[in-house]
Amino acid sequence: MTPIFTGVSGILILQWGYTSQLNPSRDRGATPNINEYSWAVNHEQSPAGAAFYISQLECLDSQGLHANWGSGSLLQGLIANLPIKKNDEYSSTGKWHEYTYYYKEMRGQRVVTTPSADEFFKVYATPGWEPFVVFTGSQLQRGIIVGDVWISVWHERL
Repeated sequence: MTPIFTGVSGILILQWGYTSQLNPSRDRGATPNINEYSWAVNHEQSPAGAAFYISQLECLDSQGLHANWGSGSLLQGLIANLPIKKNDEYSSTGKWHEYTYYYKEMRGQRVVTTPSADEFFKVYATPGWEPFVVFTGSQLQRGIIVGDVWISVWHERL
């Protein structure tokens, strides 16, 4: 059976038979796949939301499919709000640059990180020779929209 994660209020939940926990001590023979993450209806499609979800996917050693709730020209034209369009010209958003950096530059063994106690703040990072980069992201909490992502770069060897 393939495990499927779904996003509920910004938290990834494992649905695998009757269990709701991923038990790393048991070989399940499959890498979890996230059905959909980053809901558009509650402003999770932002750079901060992307960092938050990437950190969860990294911690679960999983892959996921970014939600795209657009329709018509918004479905294909704006690809889940990754680019923006003004006067028939496309531009990259902060989230586009974050995903591009993650895909092209994040290499090596990931750093073990711990979320905040309320699980609304997470980070992901990989050590390297230079630079050492940490992405931090946050989720919605009590109706407050947090839309910033912080990228910290250290140019020292660990």
